[in-house]
Amino acid sequence: MNRQEYAELCFDAIMQLHGEDEFKEMAKRLHQYQLNRKKFSLYSATLPNYLWVTKRGGGVATRVRLLAEYLDTARIMEFTGKVRHFEFQLAYVPPDKFFSELPRLDNTLSEITGHQRFFRGLACINITEWMHHTREEYFRKFIEYISSIGERVLTVFYVNTENDRIVKDIEYALSHYIRFESVWLQFPRARELMGYVETKYFKLRGFELGRAAKSLLEESLERLMQSDNFNGYISVNQFADDVIHSLLTSEITSRKITADMIRGFDKESDYAKRLETTAGVKNTIGFGSPKEV
Repeated sequence: MNRQEYAELCFDAIMQLHGEDEFKEMAKRLHQYQLNRKKFSLYSATLPNYLWVTKRGGGVATRVRLLAEYLDTARIMEFTGKVRHFEFQLAYVPPDKFFSELPRLDNTLSEITGHQRFFRGLACINITEWMHHTREEYFRKFIEYISSIGERVLTVFYVNTENDRIVKDIEYALSHYIRFESVWLQFPRARELMGYVETKYFKLRGFELGRAAKSLLEESLERLMQSDNFNGYISVNQFADDVIHSLLTSEITSRKITADMIRGFDKESDYAKRLETTAGVKNTIGFGSPKEV
């Protein structure tokens, strides 16, 4: 398989994500950019940075990895260093304290290249702690720093919110210093999530979900997603793990799963009610993402 064929596989992997229409549209624009550059033998142009908006646990790490892999294999970006991308959480620092985040970010860039050369790649920076502080001086200094490294680092700013006003404030602050596109990472609907659960947890183990069983789990996922404590894929994975564990510790005689075999996980079960208050609370730091099982 040559590099171009591998790049197409990376692009197809993005297109196969559940939901994520805006993310896919972003990838399609990059794909068209690649095709046009090759068709007309053009030099690369400077790519925009990105502002990704999503709820907590929206699978940012997976999307950054897929994006970096595609940009690299398609030769849209030049990458140097030990990694293609890294994740960084920009901690809030009040105006009366020393702004230690810029030295910490600079050190991170140096460390991932072995302190020998400049990092070229993707920086995924969680700015959620700053979403109410975008008019403060330290945030301006941070954006100026990002602007200064823009020729070699493509930055994906990432914020956990669904508030339009907050997003507009962030966009206003960013627009004074850098080029960027805003992308809303919509979390998949319950039906799409059910496809993820069925593939990664049941089919992989040779189980077949009956229609009623699939409907039961989809309704439970719908209820779970409405919980204030819902933590994206972290919560979904926890739910699926519990269902599989229950099956493997029961006296099942067939690989075809019926609704009766998983009745303890329906939307009105004690389990579903309990999960509404505990979903994903074990791990709320970092980037939630689909996991391979």
